[in-house]
Parts: sequence; C-alpha cells; structure tokens
Amino acid sequence: MKALQLLRRSAAFVLLSLLMPRLMAHAVWIEPVAEGVMGLRFAEPDGKVEKSPGRLDAFTLPVAHTLDKAVPAAVEVTRKTDHFLLAGTTAAQVICAQTTHAVMGKEGEPGRLPVWYARWQASLEVAAAPSLTLDIVPTGKPGEARVYFRGQPLGGVKAMLYTASADIELTADADGFLRFEAAKAGQYLLTTRHVETLAGFHAGKASAVTSHGASLVWKLEK
Repeated sequence: MKALQLLRRSAAFVLLSLLMPRLMAHAVWIEPVAEGVMGLRFAEPDGKVEKSPGRLDAFTLPVAHTLDKAVPAAVEVTRKTDHFLLAGTTAAQVICAQTTHAVMGKEGEPGRLPVWYARWQASLEVAAAPSLTLDIVPTGKPGEARVYFRGQPLGGVKAMLYTASADIELTADADGFLRFEAAKAGQYLLTTRHVETLAGFHAGKASAVTSHGASLVWKLEK
C-alpha cells in the first residue's frame, strides 16, 4: 500500500512539472486600476497584462470580499478588458479575492487545476488573520508576512517579492514567516505557490493535482 501511495505521488509530481511552466511567470493580484478604483489582474509581474477576449476569459468570475468590519462584506465583480473590477472598493480597504483557472493539460488526460487567491492591504503595519485557503498575511511588523494554508502556517514554501527595482526569491521559515527588506516607496507584490495531490473536476474536465497561487500587494508611501 505504501509503495502504491508513493508511486501515485511521484506520478502526480511528474505531471505537475510538465504543466507548471506555462503559468509560472504569471500571478493574480489586486491593485488600483484607475483613480480610486481597485481591480484584480492576471499578469506577469513585469507588467504584461492578460486581456479579454483572451487568457483572462479562462477564469471564473472571482469571488471577493472586504475585511474592514467584523463580518466580511461581499464585493460585486465585473469582467473588464484587462481586469476584474471590484466595485465600491478603495485602496484604504483590506480586499481579498479568489478565482479558478480552467484545467490545464492535454486533452483526454487529467490535468492541473489552478486556484488563485489575492489580498490587498493598504500597508503591512496592521496584523491580519488568514481568510483565504492559501493566504499571505501581514504580521504587523515591518518587512514580515506569514503564509497560511487551510488556516495553518505553511513552512518552507518558496515565495517571490517583486519591487520596482528587483525580483527577490524568499523561503518561509518552519513557521511560515517570510522576512524581507521593504523600505523604499512604491508598490510591492509578494507571491507564493503550493501544490497538493487533490484530484477533482472543473467545468467537466478532470484534474489530478490542484495548484494554489496566492498574492499579497501593498503600497508603501514615503
């Protein structure tokens, strides 16, 4: 039985290695899309934004909420040309969103189901609790965030910090903490990925593994 379980896990990770490169450079995140308006983008960190018609249409309509009060408040979401508009939200709020990409892989074979989560924080100065399946949350300390998966700290996971001047690879410690330098003014994007051998179906297509991608964006004013 153990040998069979190991074989299944090995096969799943081989499948994952073949499917991951197509979206490795991409991320889903929340940012200002116009004056006073927030939106969810699917893009490469270098600024290449996916559009509709096009790859943006491979996503389900995101589910989003704000966390400014004790009870999360639902946000109306609308698909636009190069983003999903998060109606009524502002940069002063804490905003979270989730969306699912179409199953990726060869036709007729189980593929990979990418699920994406995004969080916007006005700053890192206020500690937060997780509210997404895979979540990167600020701890309230400068240059520190923590990764959670299903409400539990996720240690050892790789992450990327994108700034205006550099792309920095990070590794969470055993308790899920990420530590970094973030002293210059500007917008920061922090991303991570986690994969589980969770099979299922989405829109009638089978998947052998589920990949979770999360982002945290904040803006540092000076």
